[in-house]
Amino acid sequence: MNERFAVAGKGLWFLFLSVILALAAVVAMIIPIIGWVAAPFMVIAGLVLAIYGPYAARTAHPNFQNAFYIALVSLVLGIVSAFLPDEGVLTGLVSIVSDVLGFLSAYFICTAAGALLAEKGDTEQAVRADLIWKLVGVCNAVSILSTLTGWVPVLGTLVGIVGVVAGIVSVVALVLEIIFYYKASASLKAA
Repeated sequence: MNERFAVAGKGLWFLFLSVILALAAVVAMIIPIIGWVAAPFMVIAGLVLAIYGPYAARTAHPNFQNAFYIALVSLVLGIVSAFLPDEGVLTGLVSIVSDVLGFLSAYFICTAAGALLAEKGDTEQAVRADLIWKLVGVCNAVSILSTLTGWVPVLGTLVGIVGVVAGIVSVVALVLEIIFYYKASASLKAA
């Protein structure tokens, strides 16, 4: 078995778990008291796994290491943004930078995983990796467009329409991303 494939599969498994924990935290928020207490712990665990996944896979492909660095920068940006006011240009700029970092992270993870999957011979998952980073790019571009149009009061209706479209595309991308992390992890660990 190629050790790089196993290492990458392990990292993708942690990324899969991080997304599952983030979704579980959203669902937990529906449950009064118990969910409200559990959700922050799930979010923190998900963040740790989102950082640890690329770290664990960093020796398998250089782009996993790039994704790890992007995850660290995103964490710092998230902490800084917690101290910003809710509205304003600075908050919008932080949102745009966050979207760009999210895209870069998805790009690095998917291109690394796609290259390893193609090397292994799993062309179906390699093609899916290519599709996912492009979908994430579209979602983030729409999010950035929404942020920019939100700065122009006359375009308020457009912001709402763009937000609905972005929400639908984001859900589709998230579902495909979850499936990809699971299947790619299993494929690479079985090599």
